[in-house]
Amino acid sequence: MHPFYVIRALGGALFVIGSLVMAWNVWKTVTSGQAVEEEALPAQPILVAAE
Repeated sequence: MHPFYVIRALGGALFVIGSLVMAWNVWKTVTSGQAVEEEALPAQPILVAAE
């Protein structure tokens, strides 16, 4: 039964490592962006289908 615990521990470690990599990628993505001022676009007419 001992080998199964080792396999389960390795799977859990891979899960935790994957979670940490995801958190790192999210952090780097959020902090690497630059603020962009939005341009005011003119209002577009709404087209209504003729009945």
